[in-house]
Amino acid sequence: MKKFTLIVATLLFFLVPETKAQSFDIGTLDNAISLLKNGKQKESSKVLGPAMKLLTNSVSSNKKGFGGKILSQVGGLSDMLPALSKGNGDAGKAIKSLSMIKMLMGALNLNNMLKGGSLLNKSSDLLSNVNLLQSGLGLLKGGAKMDQLTSSLGKIAKKAPKLGKSGFCAKRTDKGIAKKLTSSLSLLNGLL
Repeated sequence: MKKFTLIVATLLFFLVPETKAQSFDIGTLDNAISLLKNGKQKESSKVLGPAMKLLTNSVSSNKKGFGGKILSQVGGLSDMLPALSKGNGDAGKAIKSLSMIKMLMGALNLNNMLKGGSLLNKSSDLLSNVNLLQSGLGLLKGGAKMDQLTSSLGKIAKKAPKLGKSGFCAKRTDKGIAKKLTSSLSLLNGLL
């Protein structure tokens, strides 16, 4: 029994750090944007290379819709990495692509939340992803549709805290937010 426990503990020691190292962290994109804004292209390329691989792995099961759009942006950004690693890349274009990826990640996560069913008790995740989505809206053109999308996302953010409650009102809020979120993601898809 002691041998078995020792073997399991040893395996966990080696596997757990590896699992953590393999998960994509959206904060990596913020770090890369900050480096690019400060003129540190070479450093940004060192961050972005592994980040793009992890992002590709995490999105590869969602190749349609927002996932496909993320993979397209990742491809374009990966093409920029050689120039960035030499310090002569187009930092503005890379920042725009990273901002677009952040927005699309928010949209993909929200879409997955909708597919998962109820949004009750998920207000924190909902708000976090709505904020990601909103952060990139300035990259899009859209006039009246953009105004409609911005307004809709604002209403979702305002009602999201009610998802933490229970009872009839929370269930009603859940349905209302799900409906508004579905139409918002559809609007966004039309603007892309």
